[in-house]
Amino acid sequence: IFSILEEESMFPKATNKSFEEKLINNHMGKTPNFIRPKQTGHGKGGSVVHDSDEDPNPHFAIIHYAGTVPYNVNGWLEKNKDPLNDCVVDQIRNAKNQRARELFKDHAGEQKHTKRTRGSAFQTVSAIYREQVQNLMQTLQATSPHFIRCIIPNESKDPGKIDAMLVMQQLTCNGVLEGIRICRKGFPNRMFYKDFKERYLILASKAMLAFGNDEKMAAKMCFAKIALEDDKYRLGHSKVFFRSGVLGFLEELRDAKLSEMISYLQAACRGYLGKLRIAEYIRRKKALPVVQRAIRNFIKIRPWMWYRLFKTIRPMLEMGVSEDIIHELREKLEAQRLAMNEEEIRITEVEEELEKAEKEKNKLLDEMKEQQRILDEIKAKEEELKEAARRREQAIQDALRKAEEEEEAKYEAEQAKKRAQMEVRKLKEELDDMKEALAKFGQDRDSKSQQLFALKDELERQNEQMNRLNKEKKDLYNQNNSIQEELETSEERNRHLEKLKKKMESEIDDLENSLQKEKEAKLQ
Repeated sequence: IFSILEEESMFPKATNKSFEEKLINNHMGKTPNFIRPKQTGHGKGGSVVHDSDEDPNPHFAIIHYAGTVPYNVNGWLEKNKDPLNDCVVDQIRNAKNQRARELFKDHAGEQKHTKRTRGSAFQTVSAIYREQVQNLMQTLQATSPHFIRCIIPNESKDPGKIDAMLVMQQLTCNGVLEGIRICRKGFPNRMFYKDFKERYLILASKAMLAFGNDEKMAAKMCFAKIALEDDKYRLGHSKVFFRSGVLGFLEELRDAKLSEMISYLQAACRGYLGKLRIAEYIRRKKALPVVQRAIRNFIKIRPWMWYRLFKTIRPMLEMGVSEDIIHELREKLEAQRLAMNEEEIRITEVEEELEKAEKEKNKLLDEMKEQQRILDEIKAKEEELKEAARRREQAIQDALRKAEEEEEAKYEAEQAKKRAQMEVRKLKEELDDMKEALAKFGQDRDSKSQQLFALKDELERQNEQMNRLNKEKKDLYNQNNSIQEELETSEERNRHLEKLKKKMESEIDDLENSLQKEKEAKLQ
């Protein structure tokens, strides 16, 4: 339906009636969900079609999952043509008026730095909608989405009141009950073998590790170890599939195993800490008699005369050692002073050499500044020439863009011409069929006089339809002539733009040659 709507939007003389006829010709009797609405009676397949209060005169109806919906095509072609150009939106978003910028700040606008596609500036609403749906489907297929269903408990907005029939109707129409049924019947949960082994290795570690890298057999042994029924899971090539609720059961087993292991770990830690405390207590108990024995010996020898003499002489012995160390340090200091004097003489010589190098450096810097000044002048001239070349290039790009737009218009006109020719051929075939029918009616008129009045009515109706087709044929012929004139005008513009492009390219070549000559003159 959207493709036909987009095609009709490209025709300037398309109407709601022509759009409706195309829909009926393409879908009526070919698509089971596409039916013609009636005021009373049954639709295709025995389904009753009721017109809604908002659309008293629908043109077609679609059998959706939740029910049959009638549609009225009035105004679809006008609404499908988005009059809001992306370039205009960008200009409004950059306006000085703050209110205007706020109104269009959420609009997508023109996509920058992207290649211009055919007719991208005038996309229809249906084309944008189909593109958004395609992007949404790609995102859904690349992720694992979760859906939130909002359920109205009652229509009176009373708190705490639940209308069971209303809730069940919403769950049915939203597909929640159907999704739950499919989930319970199939295998909604799945997991890669590697992830399964990493997470549930704790349930049967010895049995799973015995198979090494064979993760599929490891998963099978895990299920056998926990006595899981074969109907609750399936083993695929790279994933294991579970029925609804099996993952929750596995998580409960894993939590119980973790709780058991943590309790065992806590008991082992407490036992180890207790052993450390007992070992420290035993070490202190063994050290206590040694300390007591040392204190008793000190109390015994403290009044002894030789011990007192030892305490008096010991500091003096340490002083003699200190004087030897000081003498040695003084000798090292004198040697350091001599080395430092030699380094000062060497530093003075280096400073003189640095001063000479500084003078040479300043001289070179002055020469470099002069060269830089000349180079800056050359660069300034080069920038001027580049700016001129850029302006020429911009003019060429504008001309090429206009040529591309003309080419797009030419392509669309050719497509419209082809479609018009196809319509003309179709109308000719219908006209030939009608002529054959009229000839047949003329031959059978004498033999079937009892059907004369019915045939006359049918003949008048066919004549009216033939006149209408002749009129449409004439309109299509006029439209074809106007399209041909537009094509000739577009070709003339393209030839003019091609000449302008060649002229500008020759001017750019001249500018580049002059720029190269000026650079060579400056360098000489």
